[in-house]
Amino acid sequence: MDIAPVERVRLTQNRIGAHTMNKADINGLEALQEKVIGTVSRPREQDRLDVLTARFDQQEQGEEPCPSRTDIQHAT
Repeated sequence: MDIAPVERVRLTQNRIGAHTMNKADINGLEALQEKVIGTVSRPREQDRLDVLTARFDQQEQGEEPCPSRTDIQHAT
C-alpha cells in the first residue's frame, strides 16, 4: 500500500480508543437498521435506533477506520 506523506502523518496522529461504542452496540445498531428497513418499528426500537445512530455518528467524527480490518462494515 503506497500512501502520500501527508496521508501518512494524518494516519499516525489518529488515537486509538476514542470510540464511544463497543462491538455489541455496533452489532445492535446493524440489527436494528436491518429490522427497521421495510417495517414499522415500535417507539422503543426507534428511540434505541436514534440513540445508537447518534453515538455512531459521534464515533465516526472522532475516529478513523482501521485500514487492516476489511472484514467488517464498521471497522474501528
